[in-house]
Amino acid sequence: MQFDFRLNKYLNKKAEKDWQLLIRPPQKMYDSFIVIPAKAESKNIPQLLDSISNQNKDYLKKCLTIIVINSSSDDSKDMIDNNNQTIKYLNENIF
Repeated sequence: MQFDFRLNKYLNKKAEKDWQLLIRPPQKMYDSFIVIPAKAESKNIPQLLDSISNQNKDYLKKCLTIIVINSSSDDSKDMIDNNNQTIKYLNENIF
């Protein structure tokens, strides 16, 4: 699979054009990727990632999981706080 091509195809299809990866993964390392849109999902993300990690390890070695945390200027403070909790969780853990 041409990772860079597929990733760029996804990025071009998304609704928000300001979006970008915080860390660009090594492009030749992955055969596939999972894109997870999330908004106010801080309680569900740990369980989801745990479920993914229980899949076939040979497949996971070459699969990148990307979590896209969505927000808008219309979001409530609670929703923004929840998204920030998700970001904090992701930044403080190794997957």
